[in-house]
Amino acid sequence: MKSLKIGLLFFFLAIPFLVVSGGAAANGDVVKAKKENDRKKTDLEKLRNLKKYSEYADVIKEFGEPDAVVGSGFLIIEYRFQDGTKMRLNFGGRTKLLALSEIGKDGAVKGIIKLDEK
Repeated sequence: MKSLKIGLLFFFLAIPFLVVSGGAAANGDVVKAKKENDRKKTDLEKLRNLKKYSEYADVIKEFGEPDAVVGSGFLIIEYRFQDGTKMRLNFGGRTKLLALSEIGKDGAVKGIIKLDEK
């Protein structure tokens, strides 16, 4: 009986840690992935040439896990490069690419695929 009480106490004390760690990536925290300097210029060119409605699973298979998840409500991910360039991909409903932006090291945003494009 005593061991059951100890087990239940441990379980209830551990729940907050399990819940907080599970939701971190969805709230914009950095996700474990390739280091920025591991990303190649060829990856940057391939990302620039993605087509609207590309599948999320195909993008992850090709480029690996993103360096950051920055969306809140929408699935928006970033791939970061050593030169400071970021590629931001908006998957909206979590399956298909809806928008793609390149953010230069100076912070200038260039829309490659825009939400209102067909």
